[in-house]
Amino acid sequence: MAKKNRNKLVSPDLPQQKPSNVSQTKTLPNFTSWIPYCFIALYLLVEFIPNLGSYDTMGPQWFYLSLVDMAIMAYILYSYNSYGAAMKALFSNAFTYLLLALLFWAALSGTWAFNSTETWVCLVRFLITTIAFFNVFIICYNQPAVFTGIAYLLTGILLMQSVQSLSFLLSQMGSMNFTEIVLGMRGNAGNKNIYAASLMIKIPFALYGMLYLTGFKRLFFFASFMLGTLVIVILNSRTTYVSYLVIVLLIIIYEIIRVIRSNNYKNLIRPIAIIIPGIIALLFSQALISSTRYNIGDETAQGSQYGNASERIESIVSDKDESRNQRIAFWKHAIEYTKAHPWKGSGFGNWKLEGIEPSKDIFNELSVPLHAHNDFLEFFAELGIPGGLLYLSLFLFISLIAIRFLFRGDRSETEQILIIAALGFVAYGIDAFFNFPIERPINQIFFAMVPALALSTWLPNRFNNNESNTSKVSSKQENAVMLLSFCSLVVLLPAAFITYQTYQSLIVQEKTRIDMENEPVKLTPDYVANAFPSIPNIGYSTLPLDGIKARYLGEKGRYEEAMKFINRIQYTNPHLMYAEFLKALVYINSNQPDSAFKYASAAFYHRPRVKNYYDLLIATCVNRKDTNEIKKAFYEFTSHRPNIPATWDVFLQAMTNVKVSFYPSAMTPQMLERADSALKIFPNDSTLLKRKLSILKNL
Repeated sequence: MAKKNRNKLVSPDLPQQKPSNVSQTKTLPNFTSWIPYCFIALYLLVEFIPNLGSYDTMGPQWFYLSLVDMAIMAYILYSYNSYGAAMKALFSNAFTYLLLALLFWAALSGTWAFNSTETWVCLVRFLITTIAFFNVFIICYNQPAVFTGIAYLLTGILLMQSVQSLSFLLSQMGSMNFTEIVLGMRGNAGNKNIYAASLMIKIPFALYGMLYLTGFKRLFFFASFMLGTLVIVILNSRTTYVSYLVIVLLIIIYEIIRVIRSNNYKNLIRPIAIIIPGIIALLFSQALISSTRYNIGDETAQGSQYGNASERIESIVSDKDESRNQRIAFWKHAIEYTKAHPWKGSGFGNWKLEGIEPSKDIFNELSVPLHAHNDFLEFFAELGIPGGLLYLSLFLFISLIAIRFLFRGDRSETEQILIIAALGFVAYGIDAFFNFPIERPINQIFFAMVPALALSTWLPNRFNNNESNTSKVSSKQENAVMLLSFCSLVVLLPAAFITYQTYQSLIVQEKTRIDMENEPVKLTPDYVANAFPSIPNIGYSTLPLDGIKARYLGEKGRYEEAMKFINRIQYTNPHLMYAEFLKALVYINSNQPDSAFKYASAAFYHRPRVKNYYDLLIATCVNRKDTNEIKKAFYEFTSHRPNIPATWDVFLQAMTNVKVSFYPSAMTPQMLERADSALKIFPNDSTLLKRKLSILKNL
């Protein structure tokens, strides 16, 4: 009777197939066994997509991921009757609900965020990541063999990237200094730290094959692990060093536990095999550094600019390390903001705006921190305590199920997969503690993929994969698959549109960035005003895009049109004081010196480390014949940035112009003394020497 009931679940088109004991409602055709690998490969290809003309690679990469999400969801919708059990399991664990709760709270924060447009730009990326988690879980559910295939895939990518990086390094030895070589090894990643983090998260998968597969297969994984370790050491990323040491230590502890449980002490050779590549990598990297210094006298291969592995690790706790102190300052700012806004926060994606004010005394020019350099603290700052705890709980959940499974002493393949996947999530978590992987597409694919692999392997064991659970898969679950996949496709359509708009905006941002270096600019204001999409409204560095449009209009004397864009800046990002700067430019060119001085003063004294703001204020003071304000601005700027000779040149030129043009009799030897003071500080600056000669002529 039981057999008869089970046969009702089998497609009538395939009567020759026997009922399967896996948690699927129908037996899939053979070719579908490759589906998980193909889809995972599509996700991982994102790492190799270049910037394609945009300011940053993440523009085309996020758009690409939205398309991959849609393609996979469309396949799941098409094959909905094959994934009922997977859908049931997906919504039977707390991780899914924690993730959805975090996504919902992030979406809700758009109602109180200062720049809700930026919230939506960041929210669709989180949505893409969430759906990627759903996709990987569903297509990999109850298929432990898939994990081995994915390990091969990730380890192969690790090997390929390592060989490419080492080939670049060896080909440039003797022609570039070591620091430049290391910075050039990053591939399509935004910087070497992002690249190192993407390598690091693949290391546990290489260890999986090296430790738990048999035969000559292990050589492939060992070679990849060794070369990957070597590249990680050479890249000199402190966060990755910490992550590598933690992962290696944890896997060694796990191996020792396995040895004790099995009483097979011959397997203690495994921890030794894990340690050896690290030692070899350290020795080889130091040999490369020494070789570079010997061949081209490269002093930057050592010391603060590069340093060896031990020096870089020591700098993590050194009070003298500037980047470490800067990162701690960012953390304090995020913590203080969370204390002031404990329940709501700034709104998802808005910390890049709210973090500008507390860090304005750290950065020169219009540079901003963009992130708290700690995703955990950034979630607290953006989403308050509820959002921060939800994000933290995702990592705790995966860690707890791995620990619980370990102490169960299951000793099965599932245990190995779960432990390795948990280690991958630990690697991501360490990177999230020191950096901002939430922004980068490749990091977010791992954020989605690693827990999905862990849970899709663990949950069938939780259900014991028995017949009673299999029989519960019914048309109700199939309908749930249809509903989820259809709804996902519906929300992915606007998400894809927003990521495409963001990508197009980054293309225009790159064009205007290059064009603004020209004198005069070549792009027309009409082109710039129309080229930018309506979303986003701030650039990658938080510069209001309306400000760029106004700058081009102002260059052509179209001041009334420019002011319309300038007045909108206060609703997108007022913290840079860029609207005040642009207004001062408009007024000074419109021969309204008092208004120009008003806005130039507001911009400069709020951000006194911005050289353009200083130069503009000095220009307005010259128009007003105000030498006292010139001196005040000069002393203010040099108190923050004393080592710029051009600051002195602008000051001397302004004072000379005022005195020669308006008070010729007041041109005294005091001006010559000021020029001599500048030359004592910057004795080799030719511009200051010319300025001194100009002063001598006017005495």
